[in-house]
Amino acid sequence: MNRLFGNSASKKPKPNLQDAINAVSFQTFTSPTTTHTTTTPTPTQTDSRISSIEIKIRKLDGELLSYKDQLSKLRTNSPSKQALQQRCLRVLKQKKLYEAQLDQLAQQTFNMESTVLATENLRNVMMSVDAMQVANKELKKQYGKVDVDKIEVEHMLFFIFIPF
Repeated sequence: MNRLFGNSASKKPKPNLQDAINAVSFQTFTSPTTTHTTTTPTPTQTDSRISSIEIKIRKLDGELLSYKDQLSKLRTNSPSKQALQQRCLRVLKQKKLYEAQLDQLAQQTFNMESTVLATENLRNVMMSVDAMQVANKELKKQYGKVDVDKIEVEHMLFFIFIPF
């Protein structure tokens, strides 16, 4: 039978939002120099990803400072100064790329966390609604046991025997 119809697809559990938040770092970020891909999700993976990008940005800042010092020592319109300016522009573009990746990663994580928060709020509302429905059923049961005529008679007797 398997030859005719094939095997059923393996039933993998559907990913939830927390898995997606942890797996944000599965995305491949490409820079002009390297490509990074991770394969094992951990709870702090997003944080480590952010810190590694920040380290790269700080490294590029240091590079830019050294280029700035070198530029101040060179004569104007010299070929070496123009080459150094080109290197500065390349480093600035790379820094801008890393900053954009950092912003994108932070925004993506924020969006998923806010979705998780909304989902938790919805679960809480559903539990509250369920609890109110159960309480409503209990109240109806209790009101079904109450004899309104008996209460009216007791009430009338109470007012009759109270002297004014």
